[in-house]
Amino acid sequence: MAGKARLTAERLHTPPGGGRFAISRLALGLFLIDQDRHRIAVGSDKRQHVPLKAGEGWILPAGATGICEYDEALSFLRLEVPENLLADVGFERHSDFRPLMYQVPYYTEANRGLIPQYDNRFNLASWEPWLTYDSVSLGAKLDKPTLIVHSEGAAVPQGAHAFYALLPGEKSELWLDGFSQFDFYDRSEPVTIAADAAAAHFTRVNASRQIDPEDRAAIIDAITDIAAGADRHQWDRVRRAFADEVTLDYTSLWGGKPIAQPADEVIRQWSGFLPGFDETRHLVTNHAITSLQGEKATAEADFRATHSIGTDLWVLIGRYRYELAKVNGGWKISALTMTATHETGDRALTQRAAERAEKPLNLEEEPMFKTVVRALLVFATLSSGVPVMAASPEQNRKVITDYYAAYGTGDMTKVASFFADDIEWHIPGHHPLAGTKRGKAEVAAFFQQLGKAGFRAELIALMADENWVIDMHRGWSNREGANVDTVWVLAFRIEDGKIKEARNFSYDQAAADSFFWQAYPLKPVPERLAN
Repeated sequence: MAGKARLTAERLHTPPGGGRFAISRLALGLFLIDQDRHRIAVGSDKRQHVPLKAGEGWILPAGATGICEYDEALSFLRLEVPENLLADVGFERHSDFRPLMYQVPYYTEANRGLIPQYDNRFNLASWEPWLTYDSVSLGAKLDKPTLIVHSEGAAVPQGAHAFYALLPGEKSELWLDGFSQFDFYDRSEPVTIAADAAAAHFTRVNASRQIDPEDRAAIIDAITDIAAGADRHQWDRVRRAFADEVTLDYTSLWGGKPIAQPADEVIRQWSGFLPGFDETRHLVTNHAITSLQGEKATAEADFRATHSIGTDLWVLIGRYRYELAKVNGGWKISALTMTATHETGDRALTQRAAERAEKPLNLEEEPMFKTVVRALLVFATLSSGVPVMAASPEQNRKVITDYYAAYGTGDMTKVASFFADDIEWHIPGHHPLAGTKRGKAEVAAFFQQLGKAGFRAELIALMADENWVIDMHRGWSNREGANVDTVWVLAFRIEDGKIKEARNFSYDQAAADSFFWQAYPLKPVPERLAN
């Protein structure tokens, strides 16, 4: 290599500052110290903050210009390579530092993608986001019907396979032989095949959305049954809307993974949790059936779910995605994905609800119950229109608790000992046992008849003042051919330690009337008449 230019290397130390540079020959550099506050711009690029680390290097082609700035002194090793030395080893025939896409098909072909006006410069700041962008993982979020057309000879086929495997919804793929990614830009054969496949895909997807009105109604009914049934604690209704196995995905809210489990287990969990709220209201709107093929369907809807305990609220807004299967002619939901987009209020209400659902509520401490009780006390007092001598609330409460203990023994003589001689017992409704019973004998006879129906009771709450005792209880009977299960409220007026008056209120009077008519049918005329 005598007489030829040689490699030149030098160790440079530069003071703080910087300035413009122009590279006449291919140059390589190696930094010898760290420099955190360093800015550089190559060509017409904007200055970029590029922290430098000892041991890192750079390479700039001949003709490169720019500007660099640094707040502290720099120390680096610079190596310059003359062009004739590159030519001696044949490097110039295989490399060119000017164009970004050197010797790449399509971009360097004048009859295809080469654009003479393009200066082939590249912003170095674009490398990191371009090289680290993860497009494959996004496949898991694409739930629309999808077609992939690709070739093993095209760019990153393994990435296309991985993307396809992650697609959760309806999908199809078409793989071609012997084509590169550039051939899909302008070669007639692969472009025509891909375009025809895409047209067929969209035709099929659009045709699948022409859904029979009965199927559409049944799918929306199933969606509604889950939301409305859960709000109303109608668990049989919710269970009928689910397939036997269901996958629930609430990961957008709670993290973790989707869970596949028997529908009966879902009902067990929901019924042990949602009743702990004072109220839940799931408003589900904008139903859209996104696909229906054979006995499989997918659907979407927007929702707003409000959960309340007293005046405390927890509100979620978002989207539901449903997967459904046709089972024995009916549409059942086999998967439910909830995507929360907005959340307000106190998420801790969920824990409070779970704790409240595990044990009966102490309704005497609930403001709403107290309000209802006071209203009943006022109503009962106004209805009786009788001034009374007051006793203490504790004394009146004991009268009723002792009365119920006697009632539990079935000894009607003992029960009657709690009645005033002129007792009045008001039974609401329109059925054979309805009406006002007057005197111990008639009230006792009423209870004897009631006992034949096998009535059972479970106390919910008991409150008292100086004149009245309010009892709220669950009352039910499973008598053959007739049954009832509802909440009842009894207002007892206490006078001189005896039950002077009782007024009965039913939560569901229509159900009570129906039960009593079935349990106590009247005889035909004339036996029905007293005389």
